[in-house]
Amino acid sequence: INNITHGTLPPARIRNASGLFNLTHNLGGAVGLAIINTLLTQRTDEHYLRLSEHVNFSNPAALDWLGSVGANYDSYGLEGDLAAMERLSGIVSQQAWLMSFIDVFMILTLLFASLILMVMLVAKPSAQARGGGPDHFMGRGRRQRVERQRRGDEGRHPAGRVDAEEVRGGRDGLR
Repeated sequence: INNITHGTLPPARIRNASGLFNLTHNLGGAVGLAIINTLLTQRTDEHYLRLSEHVNFSNPAALDWLGSVGANYDSYGLEGDLAAMERLSGIVSQQAWLMSFIDVFMILTLLFASLILMVMLVAKPSAQARGGGPDHFMGRGRRQRVERQRRGDEGRHPAGRVDAEEVRGGRDGLR
């Protein structure tokens, strides 16, 4: 991804582009997580409503289950009907959560499959000559000092002034 986003830029602009890319990456991740959380909440509510439509007092299988679980809790001295209803509600909630995670994972699968197809359509950036010379690894001021040293003007600007950084001992060249 970095090669695609930074591959067409001149070396002088890569630093700013990298910062902008990191900003949009982090922002996109935060927005994506918010969307996923919203989808999970909405889909859980939908699935809970759908499942609870089938688990009611007109369903003989649900009544049998409530009766057997309630009798089991009664045998331990608990209020069996209330405990069975809470247990059934918990099971329906658990299944609703599971179904909502399945929905979200399916959406993410489709999203990533479409992104893989789109990446195949992206043209590769043309190879730029990026040597390890002063143009790539040094800041502008350091590059100018190196050029002046090669010409024999060490420590002097073209106008004849003394370079303040040369007097102080120089810089590391990072800007």
